Amino acid sequence: MKEDNPGKNVQVYFMDEARYGQKGTLTRVWAETGTRPTVIKQTRYEWAYIYGAVNPLTGENSALVAPSVNTGTMNEFLKILSAEVAADAVVVLILDRAGWHVSGKLVIPANIKLLHLPPYSPELNPVETLWLYIKSHFLSNRVYDDYNHLVNAGTEACRATPRTSSNPSAPPLGSCPDVRRDWYQSSAGRAMTRANHAANAACNTGSARRHSSPERPRPARTPHPPAGPVPTDFTPQWSR
Repeated sequence: MKEDNPGKNVQVYFMDEARYGQKGTLTRVWAETGTRPTVIKQTRYEWAYIYGAVNPLTGENSALVAPSVNTGTMNEFLKILSAEVAADAVVVLILDRAGWHVSGKLVIPANIKLLHLPPYSPELNPVETLWLYIKSHFLSNRVYDDYNHLVNAGTEACRATPRTSSNPSAPPLGSCPDVRRDWYQSSAGRAMTRANHAANAACNTGSARRHSSPERPRPARTPHPPAGPVPTDFTPQWSR
């Protein structure tokens, strides 16, 4: 990679997405020994997604909270990452093979090179442990009012996450410029949110329509013949 980019600072980032939402997640809490603490578990179906890329050596990172995972949102995230890295940097972005990571419609900036992990190998991506930390410390055991509440909670969780390396100057996840928030509030972000909600509503309507359709007639079952009387000389046989 360095030979292909002379004079450039080649940096390695790991990238992944995390889903969280109103279908609550439980996690451990502190409590007095011998007691059973009560926690909240919500059961509703609004979701949000965190896109995150982290350099494990320096802690530098980029993050985006979005309404869905698809090629369009991935393109927006790549623009954000491309703009936030140093001008002389080339990023090797290591990520899995999700459909929107390998799409032919993906627009990859000149200063980013994608390196895909082998299939079914999440253990090779250290960002997975970051999601575990964020969910267990900030996004579990709570109730979300609506989609905007989810976005605010995800943004706050990213910015509250401690630095991700031993570098004292490393920023917390999502502490870079507010372009990610500006994108969400932009016309493109709002349009994507509306499209996502419309698709969810269509799916729910279709599901309700299927459930309300008349049941298909079933063939009559042939009754089993009645059981005969138990023989009086029957002796059970036991085996060891």
